[in-house]
Amino acid sequence: MSLWLPWLAALAAGIVLVPAMRAIARSRGWVAAPTADRWHRAPTALMGGVAISAAMLAGVAASAAFDGVRRFEPWLALLVGGSFLCLIGVIDDRRNLKPATKVVTQLIAAALAISAGYQIRFFDHDHYQILNLAVSFFWIVAITNAVNLLDNMDGLAAGIVMIAAAYIGLGHAGSSDSVLALALVGSLGAFLLFNFSPASIFMGDSGSMFIGYTLACLSLARDDASNIVSFIAVPAATLMVPILDTSLVTVTRLVRGCSIAEGGRDHASHRLVMLGLSEREAVGVLWFLALVAGAAANFTKAYSYQLGLGLLPMIIIGFGLLGIYLSRLSFVEEEEGEHHRNGYVRLALDISYKRRVLEVLLDFVLIVVCYYLAYGLRFEFAMPRQMFALFEKSLPITVAMTMFAFFYQGVYRGFWTYVSTEDLTKYVKACALAVLLTVLSLVLLYRFDGYPRSVFAIYGLLMFVGVGGTRVSFRLMDEALQRRRPGRPVLIVGAGSGGEIAVRELMRNTALERRVAGFVDDDRLKHGRRIHGYPVLGSTDELEELREHVAFEEVVLATGKLPPATLERLQRFGERHGVPLRRFRVELLDDDFAAAPRQVEAVQAVERQEELLDIALASEPRAR
Repeated sequence: MSLWLPWLAALAAGIVLVPAMRAIARSRGWVAAPTADRWHRAPTALMGGVAISAAMLAGVAASAAFDGVRRFEPWLALLVGGSFLCLIGVIDDRRNLKPATKVVTQLIAAALAISAGYQIRFFDHDHYQILNLAVSFFWIVAITNAVNLLDNMDGLAAGIVMIAAAYIGLGHAGSSDSVLALALVGSLGAFLLFNFSPASIFMGDSGSMFIGYTLACLSLARDDASNIVSFIAVPAATLMVPILDTSLVTVTRLVRGCSIAEGGRDHASHRLVMLGLSEREAVGVLWFLALVAGAAANFTKAYSYQLGLGLLPMIIIGFGLLGIYLSRLSFVEEEEGEHHRNGYVRLALDISYKRRVLEVLLDFVLIVVCYYLAYGLRFEFAMPRQMFALFEKSLPITVAMTMFAFFYQGVYRGFWTYVSTEDLTKYVKACALAVLLTVLSLVLLYRFDGYPRSVFAIYGLLMFVGVGGTRVSFRLMDEALQRRRPGRPVLIVGAGSGGEIAVRELMRNTALERRVAGFVDDDRLKHGRRIHGYPVLGSTDELEELREHVAFEEVVLATGKLPPATLERLQRFGERHGVPLRRFRVELLDDDFAAAPRQVEAVQAVERQEELLDIALASEPRAR
């Protein structure tokens, strides 16, 4: 009961306090009006952070009354620091404090928590204690502001922090950190009842700074921040979503020359919406990513230190690829001074395939991680010391041979967005050559003494999965999001090669503003099959029945083999239901390139004549 008491007490208190605070905020006019750099579209009550902090304190107080007060005395500094930042957030919500002022107050609150023991102990030598303190200050302030930036869509920040706090609370069951974390989970759970889209109350800076600060401190559990897995597993991986969002916003704004401190609609959640997801779906995706990252971090921490060294870099690489994919997009307002939920999307960064140096660096990390994982899998992540010595001794050779094989096979010549089966074959050859060259080098240098053969087979397989997975990731994300893109639904006639080309063009060409509903084809052997995930629904003589079950507003003819009777039937169907018919074709056309400059000059001459005529008419005296 003591484990669930802080959660239940905070949840019950929040269910009462949040609507009460909402009513007070509305009556006092404490509301957030819609602006160009915000996502909400109606005035919404503020000060939800006051209710969150009060509900959490109620949960802690209930647990303290049940288990005794004395065990909570060392953690009072965290509650005092959080309450202080909540007060500063209230002032900021009303008067808009300067960023420097808020950072100063965050440093003061961080000092309170660090003095109570919430700090990193990664550097264990006395001479390096100053590094522990410096990193601890940076971590607390950085995560506090990361959560503040993450509070950009209904339910997002509250849900992400609730997930992270739940992992911390359950991972430290029986400690006072668990009590504080579970009380935070309960208060945020109550707040989400009123904050999930469409939100009726916002937490404001009073809430985002309070929960960000509390979570940052709790992630530095006093008995658990002394080794590399503990330092990365719970703090970094569990909080990967706010770290991803902050890094994405910081990098893209610096590239565009924009202020990092100002609000905007260029966060990860906004980019997901612009790619076709709804607001709730975008929030759900980020919640899911937080669940996966936190589960992986806590699993490796509980199971194996060696497993964590191999798995956690893969989690970081995955989030990094998602950040690079989303960084390719930025937002341009359609009309100045007018807020639009759907703006134009333009390419701002194309890091993925224009900056080859990043591909090389990514592969370097993959080589090290995959080679380590190969040893770990071979010895069930209980690697003997002599095997670890062999791993360290052979790692430089493995890196060099693998890089040479990748360059020789042309791995860096392709485009990630257009990966094909030919590219995958190239990756197989590159990984096989890398293993062969590595083994030959070890035979020549060290006679292959002590090296287990199975490690290199595992390494080759892991490298293919890593290289192929990273390269195909952009195409998979493109195709998954393209299916959800808004547009006019069309039915494609012809489930052959022409239809396959048509569906690829309609999926990738956003300027066409169309999405595929499915195919029809008179070859009944194709019925029930799928092309790029879209079903062949039936034949052309079944359009009347299909229209009752499938929504389509346009028919695209992607085959030139239709008999006249079928064409006539399609035309009658279109006229009867007001569904236009369009023909999709790919042609090679001859053009008179020599005549093109003369045509341009003729058009320009006509434009100049029209411009002179307008000037002449404007200069004539008006009739009185």
